[in-house]
Amino acid sequence: KLFVKKDPTKPINQQSEVKTRLLLWPRGGAKSTFDHVDTVQWILCFPDIRILYLTAEKDLAEGFVGEIKGHFYIKEDPSWMNLFWPEFCVEEGKAGAKREFTCPVYAAKKTGRKEPTVYASSVGKNKAGWRYELIKADDAVSDTNSETSLLCEKISKALFLAEKLLALGGFYIDYIGTSYAEEDHYSVLLSKN
Repeated sequence: KLFVKKDPTKPINQQSEVKTRLLLWPRGGAKSTFDHVDTVQWILCFPDIRILYLTAEKDLAEGFVGEIKGHFYIKEDPSWMNLFWPEFCVEEGKAGAKREFTCPVYAAKKTGRKEPTVYASSVGKNKAGWRYELIKADDAVSDTNSETSLLCEKISKALFLAEKLLALGGFYIDYIGTSYAEEDHYSVLLSKN
């Protein structure tokens, strides 16, 4: 019951009163896999959503976006997605750069919006001017960026600043990860709540 139970009859910002979620499990617990399933559900229910995948390292964020895109690829042997939601599916070679994915249903509207449906970035990278309805801070805290108290403080500050990238109107941020230090961002969130 951690993730939002989506209701496409309501606006995105009215899906839940809880706007910040925290899932802490040990490494290898499939937390990112569950997070990807949640992302796919958001896209199917709200093709115009903007989602930021924010991780400790850019390559990991790009890998996560690649996994999300993989659910929407047109397969030679049709997947369930191809059969039940063909309008959401795209040829692999036409799915865009490795750091982004734009839902074909949204792309067909040709609104000219600068943000793709899903975008990959890392903590501390400049994202000014971009807006999202959902931030997936998945593995944003790592064993290397939490080695010292100073690094923990820097990463925590960057993650609190990232929350300002949420579009106005009460949207969501999901923190998914493993805690590595008593003063890392996850511990800060727990102590504040």
